[in-house]
Formats: sequence, structure tokens, C-alpha cells
Amino acid sequence: MYSLAGLVPGLSFFLNNLTFNLGRVLVVFLSILITGQVTGDGESNWLKGVQLLAVYVILGIVFFFSVGE
Repeated sequence: MYSLAGLVPGLSFFLNNLTFNLGRVLVVFLSILITGQVTGDGESNWLKGVQLLAVYVILGIVFFFSVGE
């Protein structure tokens, strides 16, 4: 989507800041894996919900403290 938006004149100036370091890409990839593991069997209970909330909180803390990097 961003590659198509970059073709619009004047909009590419705002899209030049899309740099992702390895840590952030790895965190997103791991969160996708964890979510797939939790929801893969099609069944749910309160413990799986708490696990997903814990992952969400951990990712929020990681991104909050890595803003300056």
C-alpha cells in the first residue's frame, strides 16, 4: 500500500520516514506467531485471553521505551 501511495506526487515526502529496525520487525513477527498459536485450534478460554492481553501489554511497553531508537 505504501509503495502505491509513494507514486502520488507530494505524498512521498511524508512516507520517507518508514524505517523499521530489526527489533521492531522481529516483535511484530513474534506477535503474529503467538497469536496464531493461541487461536490456531479454534477453541478459547480465559487463560488464552489473558495470554494475549499479556503479549499486548509487553509489546506496548517495548514500543514505549524504544521510541527514541
